[in-house]
Amino acid sequence: WLKHSDCAVEVRKPSQVMRIALGLIGFTAASLPVLSSLDPKEITVSGISAGGFMAVQLHVAFSSRFTGVGVLAGGPFYCAQADVAVALSSCMTSPSLISVTELETITHTTALTGTIDNPKNLADDKVWLLSGTKDTVVNSGVVRKLEEYYGRFVKTDIKTVYDLPAEHSMVTNAYGNSCGFKGEPYINNCNFDAAGDLLQFLLSTSLTHPDNTTAPAAPEDFSQDPFLPQAGVDVSMNPTGYVYVPEKCKTGAAGSCRLHVALHGCEQTVGLIDEQFVQHSGYNEWAEANGIVVLYPQAKRNVVNPKGCWDWWGFTGVDYASKLGVQQRAIMSMVDHMLGKGEVIV
Repeated sequence: WLKHSDCAVEVRKPSQVMRIALGLIGFTAASLPVLSSLDPKEITVSGISAGGFMAVQLHVAFSSRFTGVGVLAGGPFYCAQADVAVALSSCMTSPSLISVTELETITHTTALTGTIDNPKNLADDKVWLLSGTKDTVVNSGVVRKLEEYYGRFVKTDIKTVYDLPAEHSMVTNAYGNSCGFKGEPYINNCNFDAAGDLLQFLLSTSLTHPDNTTAPAAPEDFSQDPFLPQAGVDVSMNPTGYVYVPEKCKTGAAGSCRLHVALHGCEQTVGLIDEQFVQHSGYNEWAEANGIVVLYPQAKRNVVNPKGCWDWWGFTGVDYASKLGVQQRAIMSMVDHMLGKGEVIV
C-alpha cells in the first residue's frame, strides 16, 4: 500500500531501527553540522498534527527568528492551555469551544513577560494552512480557528487548503496510503504536494520544481543529546534527529541557503514508522533543488507521551509553549548551532 513515483531500486544506509535490528547498537550518530551557507534571516517551520501545534508554538514564541509557518491539522497557539482534557476536546473535536479572543489576549500578555517574542513580529510573516475534508482526528474547525488566530496578527499572507479529501496525514503526491485512509505511517498520497506547496508559499523567492526522476539522498542522522537537558531528564525527545543538507549548501556562499524545520506528528516517530517521515514527506526533493536545509527534530514515546507527540499540552511542564519550554529550547539550540552561533540554550 506504500508507493513511490520512482520505482528504481535505491541503496540506502541502514536506518536507525534497522541498525538496532541488526545488532549495530554501538553506532554513534554524527554531530549536527554548522553551515555558513545558511541565511539567518529566512528560517521557516512546518508540521503535521502535534507537529503542527508545535510549529505554531515555535513560530509565535520565537517570532523574531521565524519568517513563516506551514501547518497541517494543527490549532492556535496555547490552545490546550496546559490541560490535556482541553487538548482532547476543544483543540481536536470541538473547536466551537476555542476562544480566539482569549488566546490573542494570552499571547499579548505572555509577550509582556518576555517568555515569547513580541507578536508584532508576525505582521509580515507568511502562514500556510491545510485541513483535509475527511480528517477524523483534528476537526477542520480547529484549523479555521488557527486561521482566525493568525488573522489577528498577520497582515495579508495567509494561504489555506481546505478542499482535499484527506484523512489525518502528511499529504503528498507520490507516496503513502490512499488519500482517505487513516493509519500508519500517516502519510497519504492525495496527488497534492503539501511540502512543495507550503515551501513555495513561505519562501521569499520562486522555487525550482524538483527533478522527480532521481530520488534525493537520505537525510543524515545526528545526535540530539547535546541539545537536551542534563542526563536523567526525559523530555520525550529521541537521542537521534535528522537533517537534509543539499550538496550546494555544504560549501555554498554565506546566506545562499535557507533553513526549514519540519516536525512529524504523533505516531510518526522513527520507533514506529522508521524513517518514512524524514524520507518521504516531500521536503527533500524541493530542498535539493533549491538549496533548503531541512532539520527534522525527533520526539519519542515515553510513559506520559505514549504516541511520541510533540508537547502542545504541557506534559514537559507548564512553560511548554514559551521560550522556556524544554523541547522548544532544544530545537532552537539546534537552529542556533547550525547557524554557527556556538551556543546551546537548553
